[in-house]
Amino acid sequence: MLVGLLDEDEKTYLSNKYYEQYKKFTPILTIDGDWVLPLHQIYDNENIDCWWVKYLPIIEYKIEQP
Repeated sequence: MLVGLLDEDEKTYLSNKYYEQYKKFTPILTIDGDWVLPLHQIYDNENIDCWWVKYLPIIEYKIEQP
């Protein structure tokens, strides 16, 4: 799964922001301790104050399967 990589400040900034009307950003903490943002929130972002998310580094995040 591809995700956008956030640093701690970016994660904090996005915590109570919306990427579309009534849809909040949902940064996720990975098992490795990295904060990431789902790709659909990056591409669907309409919040001009958060335009910079389109420039986040995109990384592969492997979901552990039991």
